[in-house]
Amino acid sequence: MEVGVGRGRGREKEKEEEQDGVSVHSPCKAPPSSASSVPKEQQQVELELRLLEALEIYPPVKLRGVHRHFVLYGLMEFLRRSLDRHFSPDEVLQLLDRFYNLEVLVTHLGQ
Repeated sequence: MEVGVGRGRGREKEKEEEQDGVSVHSPCKAPPSSASSVPKEQQQVELELRLLEALEIYPPVKLRGVHRHFVLYGLMEFLRRSLDRHFSPDEVLQLLDRFYNLEVLVTHLGQ
C-alpha cells in the first residue's frame, strides 16, 4: 500500500514541475552532443582575441629582419601568459597567417 502512495506523490511532483516549466524534457536544454563543441569554439575565439591583443603591443609591421625574432618571442610569451599554455613559433605564425598574408607582409616590408 505504501508503494502506491509514493507513486501518487511522484506524479504530483512531475505535474508541478511541468507547470513551472522545469521539466526534464524541456526544450530549453541544449542536446548533449552540441555541448562539447561550444567550449572548443569558445577556446578558439579566446585564442584569437588574445592574439589580437598581443598585436597591439607587438605589431606585425615589426616582423622584419632581426626584429622578427623579438616580436615572435613577445607574441609567444603574451599568449603563454594569457592562456597558460606553451606556443611554438610555428603555432604563432599559423595564427598570424589567419589574419595576415605573411608572405606578402614580410616581402613588402623587406623592400
